[in-house]
Amino acid sequence: MNKFITFNTIPQAEHYVKRQKSYGHNEGCGCCWHSVEYKITKNRVVSVYSGSSQGEYFTNYTVIGKIQKQ
Repeated sequence: MNKFITFNTIPQAEHYVKRQKSYGHNEGCGCCWHSVEYKITKNRVVSVYSGSSQGEYFTNYTVIGKIQKQ
């Protein structure tokens, strides 16, 4: 289970995102893949999990933190 993180400043959140590893994986068939990346959107840090399985696309967004000062 992930903890919700409160960042005091934007540079602190940017440093966190920079340290997180983006990940991607493709299956041999060519139609199945998935990836995970971290982004800053407005005042939130978001984990984006997206991919395709047997031709069905999906994207899941999880807010993992917020930025207090803009």
